[in-house]
Formats: sequence, structure tokens, C-alpha cells
Amino acid sequence: MKMQRSKVRQEPPDGGWGWFVVLGSSFINLFTRSIEPSFGLLFGDLLKDLGVATTGAAIIMSALDAVINFSGFLVGPLIKKYSFRKVAFMGAALSATALMATAPARSMTHIFITYSLMGGLGFGLATSSTFVALNSYFSKKRGQAVGLAMTGTALGFMAMPQIISRLLEEFEFCDTMLIIGALGLNALVGASLLQPVKWHLRSVVIEEETLLADDGGKA
Repeated sequence: MKMQRSKVRQEPPDGGWGWFVVLGSSFINLFTRSIEPSFGLLFGDLLKDLGVATTGAAIIMSALDAVINFSGFLVGPLIKKYSFRKVAFMGAALSATALMATAPARSMTHIFITYSLMGGLGFGLATSSTFVALNSYFSKKRGQAVGLAMTGTALGFMAMPQIISRLLEEFEFCDTMLIIGALGLNALVGASLLQPVKWHLRSVVIEEETLLADDGGKA
């Protein structure tokens, strides 16, 4: 009597819930990184009032980029201990908190601590987690998934200057920062979509074996 035995392995879904992960990653990018190109528009008048317009902008943005890049060293150990979903939550929450904490800023030091340090760490943790999530969910379609996820950043780069400009026409700097920080909380929605990949792994047959079993000695 012949018996079939199959060997299977678990592979990323390369689709399915992965597309919701793409949507969540796009949300995170939209509500965290999109403010960066609008820095001059948002902080320009405040830095002029502080008398550090050019120098201040250079220091703040350089420190922000440095912290974002440095956060990459923290993402790996944090994700290993927790998960990319929890780290994305932490990053999104820290980003929104940093923006709102920058609202009452009246000194260069205040902006440096809240926006450059806190915000940079939050931005870095959140966005780095999305790349780990996408790499976990996709194999063959990884390039397509990353490209679609980055549309959130592109949309934010186009829309955020218009939003900030309109807000500054109606509100003071403090109120504008509070509103932008509140908008940043939407990144938490994106983080909630980054479910653990083990919930969605698919089984793929990699080898089949045919076994001959003893039929009890029948001729």
C-alpha cells in the first residue's frame, strides 16, 4: 500500500493581510515624516523671533536627521524583545507627543529637545518598524509593497505644506502645533494594522514522498 507524506514550510503571505500592512505603513509615513519638508514654513517666524533663524534651523534639522538615523540601532533589539507592531505604536505615540510638546516652545533648547530629540526618535522608531513589517510580510512582491507604502510620504509632502499654511492663517504657532500633533495620532491607526506575521503565514508544500507500507502479507 502506498502512502503520501508531504513536507511543508511556513512562508510570508505575499498579499492577503499584507496589503493592510502596506496601508498601515502608508498611514504611519503620512502622519510622521510629512512635516519635515515644512519645517521652514512652520518654524520660520518663531526662529526669527528667537534671533537664530539660519543657525537654529540648521542645528534642529541636523539633530533631527541624526536621531532618526541613530534610532535604527535601537529598532532591532526593541523589535526582537517586543514586536514591530508595539515598536510602531511607541514611535507613533512619541512622535505625536513630541509635536504637541513643541507647541509652547519659546526657546531654541525647547525645540531641540522636543522636536529634534523626542520627535526624531519617534519618527525613526515608527518608520523603521514599517520596513521590518513589510519585509516580514512580502517576499516576491516586496518592492511593490514598499513602493505603495511610500505613497503616504509622497502624499504628506504634497499636502502638509498646504495644511500648515492654512492653519497658520487661522491660528498661532502653538495652536497649529497642537493640531498637527493631534493629526499625528492617526499614525496609531496605522500601527494597529501591523499584525504579527505569524498570524498570517501560509503553508507551502516543498516535497512529497511516497512510502510503501506493509499490507499484512497478502499475495
